[in-house]
Amino acid sequence: MLEKKRAGALTNQGHGVEWNLWHGTSEEIIQQIVTKGFNRSFVIHISFSLLTVGKKYGQGVYFAKEAHYSARPGYAVPNPNGNQHTFLCRVLVGLFTLGSKDMVEPPPIDAQKSVVDTYDSTVDDMANPRIFASCFIDHHAYPDYLIVFNTTKL
Repeated sequence: MLEKKRAGALTNQGHGVEWNLWHGTSEEIIQQIVTKGFNRSFVIHISFSLLTVGKKYGQGVYFAKEAHYSARPGYAVPNPNGNQHTFLCRVLVGLFTLGSKDMVEPPPIDAQKSVVDTYDSTVDDMANPRIFASCFIDHHAYPDYLIVFNTTKL
């Protein structure tokens, strides 16, 4: 539905509606993400410390374009054995705009026409987005693959 709604605008913005993006997390949250998806309420409740940087571009769930960013220990928190966890996700980024820390949801695309038709996600940089505050609507991201790695044994 989002793809149909945004078809013309996405072509003009030069990207598709769905992107493969990365999300680093702690081991304690994995089962909740797998069973319930990216629910902002439990992510904020359980792991507020992981979202302190995650308010910079709005109050959504954060995803990175590059795996190494989400693999940082501040996001992919090592467990006692040194294992870290990231998800490769399918994320409906749709039409995005530059985010800011005070955004509870993305702003209207054209406030003169409609305050209901908002951008779908926010980013760190419009020319070369690397960080996406997406999932202002929780079902816009799907955890496709869980990657477990350990950098202490390299």
